[in-house]
Amino acid sequence: MSAAFVWLAVAALAILLAHTPSAAAAPSPLKPAMQAQLDIPQYVLTPIESTDIELQAHTVDYRLSVLPDGQLELAVSAQYRLFNPGTEAVTQLVMLRNAANDATSSTPADLVLLLDEQLLALEPATDGGYTTLIGLAADGRSTVRVQYTMPLAGEALPLLRYSVSHLPQWPGSTSLRVTFALPEALSSDQWLRVEPDGWTYAPTDNAREPSIQWLREPGFTEQRFVLQFIHPAVSQQLRAAQQAAQTTPSAATYGPLAKLYQQLYDDPAINSTGDPSEIAVRERFYAQALAAYLDGIDSAAGGGSTEAGTLHAGLAALYRSRVVGVSQDEHYILLMVGEIDRALDTLPADAGQRAELTRWRFEGLYSLFQQARNRQDWREALRLLEQLESQLSAGAPAGGRLTLTDLENERQAIRVQQALEVLAQGETDAAIALAGPDIQNAALAPAPELQSLFANWQISSTLTADTTALALLAYPAAGQEPAARNALQNIVTRWQTVSTDHTIQFDEGANSEADAPLRLHIEATAQTSPLLLVQALPDNANWALLRALLTQLNPTVESSGTFLQRHTEISQPLDLRSVGDHWNAMAANLSQQGATFEAEAARLSGEGTRQDDAALQAQIQGVNYNNAAQVWRALLRNSRVTVILQAADNGAPTARSWLTTVDAPPQLYTLQAQTVNPLQLLGFVIAIVLAILGLSALLWWLL
Repeated sequence: MSAAFVWLAVAALAILLAHTPSAAAAPSPLKPAMQAQLDIPQYVLTPIESTDIELQAHTVDYRLSVLPDGQLELAVSAQYRLFNPGTEAVTQLVMLRNAANDATSSTPADLVLLLDEQLLALEPATDGGYTTLIGLAADGRSTVRVQYTMPLAGEALPLLRYSVSHLPQWPGSTSLRVTFALPEALSSDQWLRVEPDGWTYAPTDNAREPSIQWLREPGFTEQRFVLQFIHPAVSQQLRAAQQAAQTTPSAATYGPLAKLYQQLYDDPAINSTGDPSEIAVRERFYAQALAAYLDGIDSAAGGGSTEAGTLHAGLAALYRSRVVGVSQDEHYILLMVGEIDRALDTLPADAGQRAELTRWRFEGLYSLFQQARNRQDWREALRLLEQLESQLSAGAPAGGRLTLTDLENERQAIRVQQALEVLAQGETDAAIALAGPDIQNAALAPAPELQSLFANWQISSTLTADTTALALLAYPAAGQEPAARNALQNIVTRWQTVSTDHTIQFDEGANSEADAPLRLHIEATAQTSPLLLVQALPDNANWALLRALLTQLNPTVESSGTFLQRHTEISQPLDLRSVGDHWNAMAANLSQQGATFEAEAARLSGEGTRQDDAALQAQIQGVNYNNAAQVWRALLRNSRVTVILQAADNGAPTARSWLTTVDAPPQLYTLQAQTVNPLQLLGFVIAIVLAILGLSALLWWLL
C-alpha cells in the first residue's frame, strides 16, 4: 500500500473546497482564534567542531504505543553509524540538543546517549543541550544511539516530525532510514498527513503493529518526515458519534458529531504554520463539520426545536471561524448572519447563547458595512447602517465601541462622500442636496482667474480677398453662465469703443437653457487691422483662442492672368498650439494643487474632530480643483475651428473649408480660383462682331 491511497480522501475533500473564495482585507471587530506551535522534542547529535569522522548511515525509529489509560507514548531511537577513516584514533566533542521548534520543553527523564551500547556521561551545556566525548579507533566504526520516551498527552491531532537538516554537519556520504511504528489502534484511516511521498509499509517485530518507512540513499534532499493522525481516543469518539447519527438521524445526534469535527477544525495543531498540507487537513474537518451541521438541520422536524437552534448557532460559529482576524470574506459573513438569524428565531428566549449570537451578528453586519464603505457602495452601506441602528436601539451589545451617535456620524460621512462623487461629476445641485450648501463654499474653489468660463468654442472663420468674418459659438461652463455672458459683453463693449471699423454683433442668449451658447459675429475688411481688438482682450487663458485667431487671420491673396483669364490664390497659415499649451498648463497646475489637497486630506483624516473638519475641507478643495482641471481639458478636447476660404471661380463663388483643433500641428490652407476678365472679353466680342460686319459689307459691295 502506498501514500497515494491514504491521501486520496484528503485530496477529494480539498477539491470539493477549492471554490472557497479568498478573503478580502478589511478592518473587523472579529477576534482571531488562538494558535499554537506544537512540536515533539527531537534530540540530535552534532559535532561541536569540524571533524574528519564520517556519518555513513542514520536510522530513526519512532514507536507509538497505547498506555493502559488510553494515552499514547512515543519511544525514539536514533542511531548514527560513524567511521574514522584516519590512521590514528580520534576523540570528538559532540553535542546532544533538542532541534524541535519547542526548545523549552522539559527533557525526557530517560534520555540517554550510548556508544556501542555503552552509556555516555552527558554534561549540560551553557546554551542548552548536553556535551560528551566519543572516541573512535583508527579505521574504526562505531554506533551512537540517542534514546528516550515521552507521553503524547492532551493532543487530539498529534504531529510527529523528524528533521534531518543537522546531518550535513557530519562529513561523509550518508544513507538514511526513518521508521514510524504504529499501534494496532492507529489504522490508516486515522492518518492525516504522511510526508514526503515515497514511503512504504515495513514489517516490525510485532506483525500487528505496521510501520511507515522511508529509505534514502546518499544524496537525499528531504529534510523533514511527517506523520499526523487523529488520536485513537478521539477517533473512537468520532466513530461512536457517527454510528449514533446514522442509526437515529436527528438534530440531537448530529450535534455532538458536528461539534467534534469543529473542535478538530479549530485544533492548534492544524492552525499553526499555514503549510499547504496542513491547510488541506483543516479543510477536510471543515467540510465534515459543515456536512454534519447541515444534515442535522435537515433532520430536525420542522426546524423549530431547541436542538435545531443549537445546530444553527454551531454552524454560525463555524462560518465565523472563516472570517475572524484581519482577513474577511463577505460570503462567510453573510452565511454567519443568516444562521444567527435562524438560531435566534429557534432558541428559547432565556438561552445563554443569545447574547453572544447577537454580538456576533452586530460584528458581522458592521464588518459588511465597512467593506461596503471601502468599495464605495454607498447604497449598501446605508442599508447596513439602518440594520446596525436597529440592533443598537434594541439593545444589541456592541462591545462598548459603537453608539448611535457613531453610526449617525458614519451616515453623515457617507452623505458627504456621495456629495463629493456627484460634485466630481459636475452635478453641483445634487451635491448640495446631499450634503448642504457648505460643500460648494466659494472659499474652497479655485480663484476665478484659474477657472475656465467656457466649456467649448465652436468658431467659423470665412476669409475672402476683401473681407474677414468670424462667427463664434461660446458654450459657458456649468455654473459659469452669468460670468461668461458678462465677460463677453464687457469685451464687446470695449471693442465697440476702441474700433469703428469692425462690425460686431453679440447675442446674449435669448434662450434661457443652461447649455445655450453665446453668439458673436465679427466682420471687417481685409485692410482693417485687428490690433485694437487684440489689445482690448484680457490677458488670461479664457481668451487665448480668440486672441490667436484675431492675430493670425490675415489671408494672403495673389493674382495673375492672361488676356482673358485671371488666376487667384488665397492662403491662410494657422497654428493654434500655443492655445492648447496654455490650456494644458492651466489643467496641470490645477491637478497638481488638487493632488496636494487630497494628500493633505489623507494626512488629516482620523486625527480628531478638528482635523476631520480640515480633512473634509481639503477633500472638497481637491475635488473642486480637479473638476476645474477637467473643464480646461474638456475645453481643449471639444473646441473646434472651421476655416473657410472663398473666391470667385469663372464668375461663380467657390469655397473650401477645413476643420481643426487647438492641438493640431500648423497648417497652411490654400484655395485657387480662375476668373474671366469681363471688359477684355467684351472688347474681344465687339471686335469680332465688327470684323464680321465689315466682311459682310465688303462681300455685298462686291456682288
